[in-house]
Amino acid sequence: MLLMYLSFCDGTIAQQKQSIAFVCSQFNPGGAEFTASQLLNLLQSSFSIYLIVNENETIWFKIPNTTVLRLNSSNISAQLLSFQSTFNIQRFVFVESWNISILQSSMHLQKDQVYFLSVLPLLTVFQSSANQTNENQIFKQQLLTFKNSKLICTTKQDAALWSQFNINTVYIPTPHYIQQKRISQNDLEPNVIVIGTMDQFQRRTNLAVDSFFKIQQQISNAKLFLVGSGANGMKSALLELSKIYKMERNVKILDFYENIEIFYEQGAVLLSCGEYGQMKTRQQAKEYGMPVVSYKKPAQFSQEGEIIVDNEDQMAEETIKLLTDFEYRRKTVENGYKAVEDTTNELITENWIQILNGQEIEQTLPKVTKKELMERIKEVDLDIFTLFEFMEEE
Repeated sequence: MLLMYLSFCDGTIAQQKQSIAFVCSQFNPGGAEFTASQLLNLLQSSFSIYLIVNENETIWFKIPNTTVLRLNSSNISAQLLSFQSTFNIQRFVFVESWNISILQSSMHLQKDQVYFLSVLPLLTVFQSSANQTNENQIFKQQLLTFKNSKLICTTKQDAALWSQFNINTVYIPTPHYIQQKRISQNDLEPNVIVIGTMDQFQRRTNLAVDSFFKIQQQISNAKLFLVGSGANGMKSALLELSKIYKMERNVKILDFYENIEIFYEQGAVLLSCGEYGQMKTRQQAKEYGMPVVSYKKPAQFSQEGEIIVDNEDQMAEETIKLLTDFEYRRKTVENGYKAVEDTTNELITENWIQILNGQEIEQTLPKVTKKELMERIKEVDLDIFTLFEFMEEE
């Protein structure tokens, strides 16, 4: 354990906390960065905490007792080394950083100082690489970077997949956000919620508006809240779509809020239309006792405790049933609670403290064969044999 001590004039010895920094290139409320904010709060009694973000990034979460350091776009490696020296930072945790310049900058740090937190499943990482020029070289850089660190995954299956590339992986689940269940379920307004980045392709936010049109025809006082950021005029397009359906009064399109928990507290149903992602958002909804209606996602995205649908008609039908059938809603909520009660924040905190102090966690990961791994990435246009070279290395 790396510890430092401070001598006082009366001769006593006081333990000084080790300093750690979480590095986030962005800080969106719905994603991996929210997991990071929870960890910052859980770990602050054991470590001196720093948060390193881009210079123009908004901090959406309450993170008391945390020092925020800002990165500009030039020479990230030099800035990290400067922060390390100035603030005596012993550990860096890079949060879902697929930004190549940040990945490369981490390699200038000592191997035992670097950790990566991966919330996105492996297939999503492959896809994000496949959309870039020279995708195989870029992904190869990611693999090389991870080999120089410890990779912390939030699902056992993902930890097992990454370990096939001879990367030092460990499984620690995401923290729970709320520790108290809803007392009542029958006095909620019919508020339908969508939280996260708005787009037409990965998140498919427009499908939520299509579904809500059918919901609103049956429940006239229902409201749809779309909360998040939207690029390339997506918010304007969604607003225009709601006008076409003549329900602009019932559709609210909002930016991320610092107190985003209000939407979980007052929401009646969460919709997830994307083929990928929104793992943390869906987990939070279930913790709050808000039913989740979700399009079917690939196997690596856990959907336990959710209602799975194939199209907007089914999504509307299930949402209407949840808003009108109290017994159906109660059973769905209970299934959601069971899906997120597999661990405690105390154990999660203990595991992180062990890892950040250089200790190992004894755990058994699922077995994954090359065939299974190939099946998981068959949709992505990457050179499979190049990837398998990493699996063969000693």
